Amino acid sequence: MAFRGQKTLLDETRQGSLVRWAVKTAMVNEFTGAAAEQKYFTEAERLAFRDSYAIPANLWIWLARYDGVLPLHSLQIRAPKTADKRPTLYSLTFGSNFFVMQVFACREDRFCRVAEATQGSRLQQVYPSPSAWISWPPETTIDDAELQVLDYRFARVIGGTVE
Repeated sequence: MAFRGQKTLLDETRQGSLVRWAVKTAMVNEFTGAAAEQKYFTEAERLAFRDSYAIPANLWIWLARYDGVLPLHSLQIRAPKTADKRPTLYSLTFGSNFFVMQVFACREDRFCRVAEATQGSRLQQVYPSPSAWISWPPETTIDDAELQVLDYRFARVIGGTVE
């Protein structure tokens, strides 16, 4: 029902399913990119997730309701993007129909504050878990212009590059 934008409650089980789906999507999206590019997620993190759904440290996931012209959407950002150094920051925004998710992960504590400060009526944090049920959809819907702001909000702060 969330994909259609209908009102629903996300209990801990549904939130957990969304979190696992988002992390799997981020890991697969990054892994299937160019083989020569440095990856954010380590092999150990991928194996731990595969084996026991262990979520990497310093990772956040938000949900948003989208009402715009794009039926499908995906934008991945990693920084710094160099051939010899693993990225320390990662962002993936993806969605289908009315439903958008954003995954952000970092290996530097100073950038964790940016994620921790995310609040408002447009985004609902699903991980780390709010320890409560979530009423979907959020109060405010994002449109095409706001989706672009969501896409690039971390890139503007961290100086990431777009792939």
